[in-house]
Amino acid sequence: MIVNIKARLTFWYALIFAVVLLLGSALFYVTLSRTLYRQLDRSLGAAATEFASDDFYGPTWVKPNALAKLDADGEAVVTQYDVQLLGLSGAPVANLGPANTLARAAVLPAVDRARRGLPAEFADIALPKQAAYRVFTTPVSLDGHPAGVIQIGASTAGVRHTLDVVRALLAGGDLLTLLVLVGSGLWVAGRALAPIDAITAVARQITASDLSRRLPVAKRSDELNRLAVTLNSMIARLQGALERERRFTSDASHELNTPLAVICGNAELLASDLREGRAADPAMVEDIQAEAERLSRLVRRLLTLTRLDRGSGGSDGPTSSLGRITFAQVNVGSMLHRAARHIQALAPELRVDVAAPDDLWAAGDADLLEELLSDLTANAVKYTPPPGVITLAAEIANDRVAVTVRDTGVGIPAAELPLLGQRFYRGDRPDSRGVGLGLAICREIMAAHGGSLVIASEPGRGSAFTAEWPLHPQTSDSLKVNLLA
Repeated sequence: MIVNIKARLTFWYALIFAVVLLLGSALFYVTLSRTLYRQLDRSLGAAATEFASDDFYGPTWVKPNALAKLDADGEAVVTQYDVQLLGLSGAPVANLGPANTLARAAVLPAVDRARRGLPAEFADIALPKQAAYRVFTTPVSLDGHPAGVIQIGASTAGVRHTLDVVRALLAGGDLLTLLVLVGSGLWVAGRALAPIDAITAVARQITASDLSRRLPVAKRSDELNRLAVTLNSMIARLQGALERERRFTSDASHELNTPLAVICGNAELLASDLREGRAADPAMVEDIQAEAERLSRLVRRLLTLTRLDRGSGGSDGPTSSLGRITFAQVNVGSMLHRAARHIQALAPELRVDVAAPDDLWAAGDADLLEELLSDLTANAVKYTPPPGVITLAAEIANDRVAVTVRDTGVGIPAAELPLLGQRFYRGDRPDSRGVGLGLAICREIMAAHGGSLVIASEPGRGSAFTAEWPLHPQTSDSLKVNLLA
């Protein structure tokens, strides 16, 4: 079994070419053989026609001087052939020619056919210690009546010799061509597969600890080049995913360490007080409770991100923090009005405006969209001092839904805008609070919906967070109707 790709390619290439070459050679040989025998048959027929002329035959079928004339003048016509003249009884009348072979040959069945006036025919006879002999037998008629039979024969040695030489040349040429073909096939296959060897050598050097190397990419645009580009893109994605995983693990460990340290420290102090008979300090209990709640929120958000990451692809579609994402009709307008009431209850000193109808519907996962809106409004409340204004707006344009949470708060420095949405990023401002996962979750929610989160801000004048995603194709018309209504 051939396991080497280069050898397999060469084998099949050579096999196909060898079959084509042999078929071509066989066709050429058969065609040449038929052509040579046809030429011999035409020559025998022409010579027979010459002998059947009036120069050789008279009332007694063979003129008395015919043979003498043949000896004197017929050299140029038929001396290369053997000629036998037979009467109606089948007895030879004359035998002419250089070998006089027909005089020694048995009477052929073709003679009986010719005596009965049947059409001429060709036949091959075998003579001892001689090559095959080609004989043309044809009847002769005088004044419309059968007069005799003419047989003209010639050895096929010349034809067979020519065919033997051609056959030897074809066999040698085919073998030489096949050898050259195998050598050139191995060379061509080696050059064609050389990039694979280079790709393999580099791929062996790529490990999980070092994904910085890339496969060589040639300037030509062929299948191997496209494969190398695709693999490089896959390696880049793997590198990015591993780097994000390492960064996520490091940041999560750091964030989890603080509340755990506070809880453990206060718990040790409480245990010490209880052992010594002192009353528990209520402040320590409150600290433990607060850090435990913070730890619980952090763990829930980490689980949400993990599930969103795990469910961002696959055959069954993405998953939400509560399970598989379910796209259904969601009343975005009602959701915004409900969020406005929650803001007003939490921060009555702020003014909340809603710019969306109550019945604005869109396709999406209700739970994820609620979480998205909760995170965006929480940020707006957190960074908008009284008497600020928070505006919740929604619209549909170009078959996309856009939900905007705008505030008149402190704003975000331009240098921090590209970093927002990164996990655990909280900015350098002293008033930055939280664990830095809210906007990261919002971006993942929009990615799960095939949309995006756009942030615009100006320090001192406020910020605007716009979440937009495409309409569900089957609900596009109904959404437009609701808007027009």
